[in-house]
Amino acid sequence: KEAIEQRVNQLNEMQRDEKKLIDYEIEAGSVYNRLKQSRKGLTLLKGYEIKILKGLPEDGLRLMDLTYHIGSAYHYEGEYGNALEYYHRCERLRAKVFGESSPNYADILNSIAGVYHKQGEYTNALKYYQKGERIEATTLGESHPSYATTLNNLSSVYNEQGDYAKAL
Repeated sequence: KEAIEQRVNQLNEMQRDEKKLIDYEIEAGSVYNRLKQSRKGLTLLKGYEIKILKGLPEDGLRLMDLTYHIGSAYHYEGEYGNALEYYHRCERLRAKVFGESSPNYADILNSIAGVYHKQGEYTNALKYYQKGERIEATTLGESHPSYATTLNNLSSVYNEQGDYAKAL
């Protein structure tokens, strides 16, 4: 009985270490993205994707982080179709975990809008920026920096469309 308890404790410790390793791997990919070495980050994250996905709950925080950071790496690389695929996966996960009125959900909407904006798909960009803006206004308030950034992004889209009155 003591040997069994000891083995269970060892397995529990291994599981905790595996979760730490997954967190490290996701964070390492994220750091490469922030250092503008997104190709390296993408290679790292994609290399771990299958390993990381095994055993993760489908609505888990690690899976959200992973899909967000892979989407970001693709976004930085200009691979917008792939970025949208991962961002939309993250959007569904954040809606499930945090709800559609959460600042975390608004953040991913703004990332999706940013991809559409880069592609010149202004109608889609506006749709996502506006939805994110409404959530941020309610949850964060109009004096929050994230809200200001979203307003700036909206203004930029209107400006690029030539709608200068709305851009102001």
